[in-house]
Amino acid sequence: MPRLFCLLLTVLLLNFCSGRGDNWDILTEPEQPKEEQKEKKESSKPETPEQQEREEITVTPVKEKPGEVELKELEEAKIVSNEVFQTGIASWYGDGDDFHGKRTANGEIYDMDKLTAAHKTLPFHTLVEVENVDNGKKVTVRINDRGPFIEGRIIDLSRKAAKRIGIYGQGTAPVHLRVVKLPDSEKTVQFVQPTADKQPTDLTETDSTVITKSDTSPPVSVNVQPISQGTFYLQAGAFGSMKNAKRLLRRIKAVLPEVPFKIEMKDGLYKIVSDWLSSREAAEKLKDRLEKSGIDSFIREE
Repeated sequence: MPRLFCLLLTVLLLNFCSGRGDNWDILTEPEQPKEEQKEKKESSKPETPEQQEREEITVTPVKEKPGEVELKELEEAKIVSNEVFQTGIASWYGDGDDFHGKRTANGEIYDMDKLTAAHKTLPFHTLVEVENVDNGKKVTVRINDRGPFIEGRIIDLSRKAAKRIGIYGQGTAPVHLRVVKLPDSEKTVQFVQPTADKQPTDLTETDSTVITKSDTSPPVSVNVQPISQGTFYLQAGAFGSMKNAKRLLRRIKAVLPEVPFKIEMKDGLYKIVSDWLSSREAAEKLKDRLEKSGIDSFIREE
């Protein structure tokens, strides 16, 4: 009897253990791979402000048309105000074949029946309005040559331009110059620095013309009423390029190291201007020193 009881107890214990294991397997979830668990855990986290900011930065903005603003600014920069740029004596080339049909300083052929002119420093192809102070007549010319290099003269006109403002017969007249428009391209701007002691060249053998001061020409006087207690400045050059203005500024500082000069942007041109000078006499002395070094300048009075 006891043996039978022990046998039955053993069978019951074995059945109970096997049944508990089956139920445990059913209740326990199958183990997921570690990678899937990691992804699920990360995806359940809320996005941090840094993550949201990165997503906002990667948004591609709408692009504007390239160069639209720059092109507009460049076009507007070419237009120059109508302020008087320079005042002095205008002359003209004269009749005859001394210049007609010959090359100008920028390489083109001079035609006395076209509206062109020579100036010492303005960029080639600059459009300049010339006003005769005596009669108020005006003409717009294109700069294509260098000159005149006679004391007191600031521009040399073609025959046609001289007739337009009434100086064909008398030869010279006081004028106001206004820069109307600068060259359309920096590529067309060339600069020829005048040399006072250089002899006249044969225009048929060279592409540029340098007109020298004539010892036989009578001095030209300008009737200007003085302004009391005026402020005097010395100006040398007017360029469409900052590079050329800096080059001339270095030359001026080598000649006049004691005088402060600066580059001034006015009327669309880079101008080299001195600090204010105490008198016209002082300005004249400095001007003479520059001319001896082949640098042309003029006195501004304000």
